Amino acid sequence: EQLKSALSAIDISISDEDFNALSQGGAVPYDQLLTELQVEMSSRAHDMVDRAFESLDITGTGEISMAHVRSRFQGGQHPEARTGSKTAQAVTEEFMSVWNFTRGCHEGPVTLDQWRAVYGDIYVSSPSEEEFIEALCGVWSIVELGESNSALGVIHNQCRSFCEEKGVRSKEFFRDFDKLNTGLITEAQFIRALNSSSLPLNAEEIEQVLRAYRCTKNRASMVKYEMFCNKVDGKEDPNRKMECNPRMNPTPVTQSPLTEKRRTLNREAEEYVANLVEYLQYMARTQGWILKTYFKDFDKHNIGKVTPQQFRRNFPIELQDEQFMFLELKYQDPVFGDINYRALHDDITEHVAAVAQLDYTENPLARRPAEIDERETAEIELRLQNEIFQKRIRCKDFFQDYDRLRTGLCSQSQFKRALQTAFKNLSSYELDMLCRQYIDVNDQLGRVQHRKFCHNMDCVFNKDGLERRPRTPVDQPHQWQLDDFGESNQNLTENEQNMFNQIMDKVCTLVSSKRMNLKPFFENFDRNHRMEVTKDQFTRSLFTADINPVSYTHLTLPTKRIV
Repeated sequence: EQLKSALSAIDISISDEDFNALSQGGAVPYDQLLTELQVEMSSRAHDMVDRAFESLDITGTGEISMAHVRSRFQGGQHPEARTGSKTAQAVTEEFMSVWNFTRGCHEGPVTLDQWRAVYGDIYVSSPSEEEFIEALCGVWSIVELGESNSALGVIHNQCRSFCEEKGVRSKEFFRDFDKLNTGLITEAQFIRALNSSSLPLNAEEIEQVLRAYRCTKNRASMVKYEMFCNKVDGKEDPNRKMECNPRMNPTPVTQSPLTEKRRTLNREAEEYVANLVEYLQYMARTQGWILKTYFKDFDKHNIGKVTPQQFRRNFPIELQDEQFMFLELKYQDPVFGDINYRALHDDITEHVAAVAQLDYTENPLARRPAEIDERETAEIELRLQNEIFQKRIRCKDFFQDYDRLRTGLCSQSQFKRALQTAFKNLSSYELDMLCRQYIDVNDQLGRVQHRKFCHNMDCVFNKDGLERRPRTPVDQPHQWQLDDFGESNQNLTENEQNMFNQIMDKVCTLVSSKRMNLKPFFENFDRNHRMEVTKDQFTRSLFTADINPVSYTHLTLPTKRIV
């Protein structure tokens, strides 16, 4: 009977059959009934309730004292207190009465579940979700991060438009301050990053962003910059906790009006603007305009927008007020009123097509065909081994900077770069052959086994297992590169040696008197930089250098001496 009277007091009528099914012939636990009838909070309200609890839980223990709740509650900021319908004292007493009903007392620690239970009752009794969110933000001095916060949404759209114009992501501005990728930086670092990024934000807007993304849970001076970047870059809302429910569909981000470069007008206005743009195209083509250069002095941040006064002031020709008005209507920002001059520049500038190749007849004598290098990898390695043995090069040192984890692998470009640093005269053919020889076929990235290459090159100094068999002979590199040349050659007789010295003296005198450099005369015959030429090429190079004191018969002696 008590339940029937309570339901009738709020104009709810129930039949006897339904009442018997509800009571099941006994007493009705009304608290359980209220729990079943209670409307579940939306995800938006649930997030705001948790944020209010986080702002009070400074120590991060998951519990707050009732005295702290009472001291932080600002009843005067409640919407009903601001409008004058209730006093701040009445709002505070009403809030504490809910705590008395839910917990039965006003002292002791408060957990997150108790906090949610109290605000679950307040949410049910609120006229609408908007009023509930407004009251929650007012009494606890928090800021909503969702799209319903119009001021914060304008800041997000403004930053998003700037990043799209620049073609960058906002997270790149904060990456240097967060080496560990925690998603948190200090307030000073956050402000410094915003100032250095040239985002169009003033001091008041930066302070509002700080209030919205300041972390108060065990990190009183940290800012959740990653949440701010996700909003600006158009990613899914991080408050959705997609880690807990990975199959959920992210909420699509609405298109910002700031990204609209051209507004849609009615049919007559569009025709008028089209004729005006066609006239500006003709003037730009005949007068050689580059429209965007006229507004560079006003657009310090290079975002492609100026004010209407600046647009009219630096426009290259005089137009009527009506023409300026239609251009401003077409290219004006719907939120801030700026003119997108870059969109107008794109519309009146003709895109020049690629210039076709001119017809001409190539002179076959103007270009000498390149020699085809058909050497095998073994021959290339042999040349490198001789150079390593002579110059005592340690190949391993040139690859250490490219393999910090000591995996024995590096990319193909890094392998070629290290070889070019170690050996100055390697051709592109030799680099490609070595790269293909030592590429790891089992590696998905196609990296090169530089450790195997270094091991093969170091075989000129030692062999595997020398610690166990120290008397094992080590094969030295091929002898063709280590033969004695010049005065150390033992293939000449004493008379030939004297004649060779006389010829070399004449050559040295002629070269020093003419200040000649003989090396370029031989480089045309030594494309692979092996420092070798044939006998005929040697003779031909000397005649090209105009070595006159040496007769053709005497050239056989130097070639014999140097070969």
